[in-house]
Amino acid sequence: METYNSTSRNVVAVVEGSDPVLKNEYVVLSGHHDGRGIDDGEIVPGADDNGTAAIALMEIGQALLAEHPKRSVILVWVTGEEQGMNGSHYFINNCPVPVEKISACLDMDMLGRNNPDSLYLVGSDLLSSELDASIRRANSKSGINFGFDYRYSNLTHPQRVYFRSDHYPFIRFGIPSVWFFSGFTSDYHSYRDVAEAVDYLKFLKATRLVYATAIDIGNAKTILKLDVNPAVTSRGAHNLKETSLFQVK
Repeated sequence: METYNSTSRNVVAVVEGSDPVLKNEYVVLSGHHDGRGIDDGEIVPGADDNGTAAIALMEIGQALLAEHPKRSVILVWVTGEEQGMNGSHYFINNCPVPVEKISACLDMDMLGRNNPDSLYLVGSDLLSSELDASIRRANSKSGINFGFDYRYSNLTHPQRVYFRSDHYPFIRFGIPSVWFFSGFTSDYHSYRDVAEAVDYLKFLKATRLVYATAIDIGNAKTILKLDVNPAVTSRGAHNLKETSLFQVK
């Protein structure tokens, strides 16, 4: 087994909230900017996984500059997801703001394939009913009208999808978090994950949905309540059941 040291970076941007008090609370939008690179001698372009989220973050950031919600929004292009969510673990374990002040994390990973009228929500209803309600409200009010599939929120699903993207390190800290996901395809992690295969209309709708959800949560009267899991009643490191590579000592 070959090992080596390497450096990779998260990219972080902040849109300051418009309210003088609520700007000290936050909504995090995330998506990983790394890809598989070369697998078994084949280039893996990574158009859907995860070029879609990297672009969506840029577009949402531009839109937020025109419509600042009351809370601040942190946009994080995280690295190392394909190696075990290294970037998102590092970010939340070395968070530049108090984790107790993060209302929610909205994570995007693979937004542009499969059924044009359906989207998977992973984890949206497992810590806060208000997070799921916010997504549904944004979906309806914006006229996007996705149908939502929650099958991957099942912690015992054989593919363990709930544990496999950058929303999960935030959930470990008791932060309501969701993975917006269009689902797997036979092109997943292969040379066929190319830009030509992306459904751009679905990609646009998914991006609009995340933006509208961020605005809804960002303008809410209070930070999202933790009202689903009786074992998680407040945000913070006290929720951690096991250490991560980047856990603060």
